[in-house]
Amino acid sequence: MADRNTVSGSRVILVDDDDDVRRSLGALLKSAGYAVDVYANAEEFLAGTGSSAAARCLVADVRMPEMSGLDLLRALKKKQSSVPVVLITGHADVQMAVEAMKAGAVDFIEKPFTAEEILEAVQLASGRVAAHNFDADREDVLNRFKSLTRREKETFDLLVEGHTNTSAAPRLSISPRTVEIYRSKVMEKMGSKSLAELVRMSFATHPGPSP
Repeated sequence: MADRNTVSGSRVILVDDDDDVRRSLGALLKSAGYAVDVYANAEEFLAGTGSSAAARCLVADVRMPEMSGLDLLRALKKKQSSVPVVLITGHADVQMAVEAMKAGAVDFIEKPFTAEEILEAVQLASGRVAAHNFDADREDVLNRFKSLTRREKETFDLLVEGHTNTSAAPRLSISPRTVEIYRSKVMEKMGSKSLAELVRMSFATHPGPSP
């Protein structure tokens, strides 16, 4: 749960086309001590007087009419905005999560989520704490990766490329059920609680252009 003393007055931008989500999530964030600016769509936020400059975090739904949450994230990157973005969705898939993280999302959360999950994600994003700064503990991530077996490393690579258990199976010449077992071992050994976190770790294990 978010610490009121830490977040009091911190500004969060919420962009979601669902009236109920805006009301409930907006109320939750306010109850945790955040100042919340609410928008019904990405265009309203970008075209209006709203600015991400003073915001500690932006939470956006992925699937919205016209401009999606991913499109909004990319638009903010083009504007060189540094506001951390948390994407939420009720229609998640592996490829979408990978795409979101590689586009620069700080976290990717699937609905329905608990109050604790969303508040933790927002707090981590707004505080830019070490849990999302894998450059700070890159050595630890690399050591965890080195502890994986060859097959587990192959599974890791396929997961962060966006493959499901079913699509990874023929590439590894094993059954989807066996891929699921390897996937569980990878998540456990890497200390990852989500695919989004695993993708972020891959930036340390496979250095390349910044997302």
